[in-house]
Formats: sequence, structure tokens, C-alpha cells
Amino acid sequence: MLASLNRTLLASAHCYFGGGTRIVMELDEFRESVDVVFLCSDRSGYRLLRNTVTARSLGEIFTGDYDLIRDVRRDMYGIRTFLRVDGEPVKFEIVFEGRLSLTGAAAGLFPVDALDQTSCIAEKLLAHADRGLDDSTHARDLVDLSFMAASWPAESWTPAMEAAESAYGAVVVRELEAGLSRFGDRTRRRRCVEALGIIDKRTLARGLRVLKRRLTP
Repeated sequence: MLASLNRTLLASAHCYFGGGTRIVMELDEFRESVDVVFLCSDRSGYRLLRNTVTARSLGEIFTGDYDLIRDVRRDMYGIRTFLRVDGEPVKFEIVFEGRLSLTGAAAGLFPVDALDQTSCIAEKLLAHADRGLDDSTHARDLVDLSFMAASWPAESWTPAMEAAESAYGAVVVRELEAGLSRFGDRTRRRRCVEALGIIDKRTLARGLRVLKRRLTP
């Protein structure tokens, strides 16, 4: 699907491949994730994208073929629909991010520009603050943060935490501490690991330790 997108248009709109699937693809597919999410914090860029879509078309966002299986919903918060990819429904979403400024660039791993590591971490910190204690998520935001902590350089974390706290304040750390505490329950952790299809439990455990150290003053 990514190769069928209009890379030039998305880049000009400062709209970047992000979300859990972007993280999972870079970090050796450590969990199951199929949704395709792009994020845009540039107001004029989002307006450009918003104006190219209709209820039955994603307009110029794709240059290749795509199979639209639901009407396109578009509003001030984003552009959302479902596409059929290899016979399966896949959620496709462009989110307008109004809480913080995002940065991204071309990355050899992807055929489109993607969020950089700092923006990925900041977005996941905000997501965890919003829904980290919701059992239906199976702690996926905490899991993603753990794998990023285990794999990405520490230099990415300080500006990410500063950006997230600038948007949400002290709740970012408070919810992360609460999430780590809950994930310490072995029964809960096992259920989440099974639900997310995680195989590499060693890296998960290492990332959890790194996260805890980074919360220590």
C-alpha cells in the first residue's frame, strides 16, 4: 500500500507515516499491527490533503490503484477510511495533530517520508497518557515505548518527553508510571503479550527496565 501513495504530495504537506505500524516495521515486526496511519501537524498541509478527498475518493493521495471499501470520513480531526489489501480490510487514516509539531524525513525503509524517532516517541507518550490504562488496548502503547527504549538512542527521548509534557504536562509521567506498575502483574502481562502476538519477550523486558530508569530523577 505504501508504494501506491503520492509521496510528493504527502511530503509537501509535511504528512508523515507514523503510528504503531511505522514503529513495528522498523523494529523487526515485534508485534501485530496492520493499520496505516499518517500524521500531519502542518495546518496548510492538512488543508491541502483535506481538499483533495471526497466521500468516495482519496483524490491525489494515491497515485496507484487502491480498493476503497468504506466511505471516506473527513473532518477537522482527520481523514479515515478502510481499504482492501490482499483481501483483508486495512484501516487508513491521516490524523491532524494539533498538540505538538511533528518532524519527519525520507527513510530508506519506507517508500514515503516517515516520522523521525523523536516524534514517534512523543506521539506514543501522548497515546499512552490518553488510553494506557484501557484494557482493550492490551498495553500496546507501553509495549511500543518499551521496544523503542530498548532499540533507539537515548538522545531521542529527552526532546520527545519535553514535547509530550509541553502538550499534556505532568500526566505524561504519571500515566507512564501507572502503566508500568500495572504491567508488572504477571497475569496481565501474559494476557497482553499473547493478545499482541509478541515473541521477543527478552527485548520487551529490557525496554521496560530502560523506561523505568528514564523515569527516575
